[in-house]
Amino acid sequence: MSLESLFRHIIFSEHQAEEGRRVIREVRSEINRCREEMKKAAELLNEEKAKLESKVQQFSEKAFLLQLWKIHENALERQCSEITNQRNMLLQTFEATKKKVTEEEEKFIKEIADFNNEYEVTKKRKLLMKENVKIEISALENQANILKRGMSI
Repeated sequence: MSLESLFRHIIFSEHQAEEGRRVIREVRSEINRCREEMKKAAELLNEEKAKLESKVQQFSEKAFLLQLWKIHENALERQCSEITNQRNMLLQTFEATKKKVTEEEEKFIKEIADFNNEYEVTKKRKLLMKENVKIEISALENQANILKRGMSI
């Protein structure tokens, strides 16, 4: 090998080495860029994971509240049904009592009417009322006469 060819070979080797170093720098640069992208993606993933966990927590709370509301609703429906049944029973009792009272009242009035007719209480009462009215009229006439005399003097 001649000196010139050796020199060319050295230059060519240096050129190849320089090209290799340039490729290695580019690869390192690309690796760093990819690492940065991976880091950003990991941060974004962590943020999205935190958001998702928050939403899952909110969903769990809402599901729990929904379950409580359903239990409360069922309890209220049962209570409403019980109250309606009690109301119906009380209405039936009221109607029966009202009917019984009406029957007792009619029976009592009939007994009083029979008693009054039997002992002529109503006739005596009418006479007594007439006498009371006559007495009251007489008393009022006396007062009127007294007032007239007092005015003439």
